[in-house]
Amino acid sequence: MRVGVIGTGAMGRNHARVYASLAERCRFVGVYDMDAERAAAVAAQFGGAAFRTLPELLAQVDAVSVAVPTPAHYRVGMACVRRNVHVLMEKPITETVGQAKALIELARTNGVVLQTGHIELFNPTVQALRELLADEEIVGMELQRLRPLEPRMARSDVVSDAMIHDIYIVHHLLGKRIRHLYAAGRREDRYTQHASALLRLEDGAVVQMTASYLTDEKVRTIRVVTKRSVIAADLLTQRIRSSSLSEPGETRWIDVPDGEPLRLELLHFLEAVDRRRSPDVTGEDGLDALALANRIIRKVSVSS
Repeated sequence: MRVGVIGTGAMGRNHARVYASLAERCRFVGVYDMDAERAAAVAAQFGGAAFRTLPELLAQVDAVSVAVPTPAHYRVGMACVRRNVHVLMEKPITETVGQAKALIELARTNGVVLQTGHIELFNPTVQALRELLADEEIVGMELQRLRPLEPRMARSDVVSDAMIHDIYIVHHLLGKRIRHLYAAGRREDRYTQHASALLRLEDGAVVQMTASYLTDEKVRTIRVVTKRSVIAADLLTQRIRSSSLSEPGETRWIDVPDGEPLRLELLHFLEAVDRRRSPDVTGEDGLDALALANRIIRKVSVSS
């Protein structure tokens, strides 16, 4: 299978790196980026060509990862699908719900695989956590995704760029049926830089998500309270600790398999394309995460 990468920023570069390492599964053809110099540098490092135009790349590939800035997701995604090129679209799937619906519909009509880049669902820690929670009654869940502000984030909204990871993790672990939603945050120049959202699900579980670009350290954690235990997962260190509520002091560490989430995600995408089947993370999943992220952004804008 011939694959390429559209967009060669930090994430696109990583997609190129992983595809180049999967020679037994695909042939990495090359990259396209409006910044020709940056594209050439990535192509030189990982092999393949730096294409001068998007149509030139699309004429040479069967599947692509799209890692361009979010405002270009819809335009680039539609161009790929119109050429019957299978797409892994980095999150968020598009800027608006309407765009996402149109992209999903065209992919369905053309028989194109459309996978949303919800990379944390391929994090072995999240997968182990889901297995651990299968027989638990969830009381509450707290998710934190914090990091210092970098210059490239100055015009990014922390909800659509960072919290959206925790949104789709909640969907994956607890489902999508939300009864109540509250949110507040701090905005600078129309972009949310710190936000907290409180959800009450239909089954009564309470979920709190906090995302920030205004902290002095990088944090990605999930803490779950169940009827029987308190479970703490660190997505950066890939460690999980479970503490019993019925036996105070009884704590155990959960084995988490090794594995790079991006590599596992791209392998899954390639398998879905090979078999022409729906991926585990669909365009509809991307749409649902986007819809909730946009609801939270609107509530933050009202509260600010």
